[in-house]
Amino acid sequence: MGTGSFRYYLLLSVVLAKACVSRSFGLVQNSYRIVGIPGAGTQLLPESYIKGIRRWTLDDSGNDLVVVPNSPGLTNPKRDLQGQRIQIRPTLDVLVKSGVPSYVMAGLQVRHEKADEEDQSSQALEPPLTAEQWTTFAMAVDPSFRIAVYMGPSDGTDDRVAMADHDLIQHALERLGLFLSQATEELSGGFHIVALPLEVSWTRCSVNSVDDILTCLATAEPDARELLTLDQGLVEMTASSVLQVTLSDL
Repeated sequence: MGTGSFRYYLLLSVVLAKACVSRSFGLVQNSYRIVGIPGAGTQLLPESYIKGIRRWTLDDSGNDLVVVPNSPGLTNPKRDLQGQRIQIRPTLDVLVKSGVPSYVMAGLQVRHEKADEEDQSSQALEPPLTAEQWTTFAMAVDPSFRIAVYMGPSDGTDDRVAMADHDLIQHALERLGLFLSQATEELSGGFHIVALPLEVSWTRCSVNSVDDILTCLATAEPDARELLTLDQGLVEMTASSVLQVTLSDL
């Protein structure tokens, strides 16, 4: 490991271990939140550190992990989605530290639907989305842990457009364990985010308003939809992971 890589690894380790504790999202801009750590409150991580973490996902065959280009600011040309359709697929995103899963996140893959539905190869995937709120890896083994995706104004009236139950998540974790047991030196050292698609197929969604929000929740709460009505501080207390993106930003 080079000197620069070692310094980055050491600095990020310190950030993960000793990040500032806060209950107010407004106190730190451009940060990610880690919740669910017993007795630790909410940990805040600067966006700059997360942007530099290498990301992986399954290839088209679903049998191997491949690196995802992580290019902040390099996005597909903006399109007018009003009245159009997008395709989504929930993923379980896992932060792996030195080959060991440490945190899990609600994940979502989004692509624009082409006019020619058979021309799937030309559909451009949006740059990887990162959940604003993460939770501990231990939460993922809770029997009630699942991922739900909603579309709407994010006020509790949203339509549920996708769902991945506990069995799908456990299957994804088993596959991750297999990949890590066979990991190359590159994947077994340092920090990585691995996105595991929970469904082979994609869900088609009609865009009624570009002001609508896609909200992906990874939670063990009995009523995931209710989280859309809660203040940020209360959502943090549920130890749920949250990813939100406005359709106009896609």
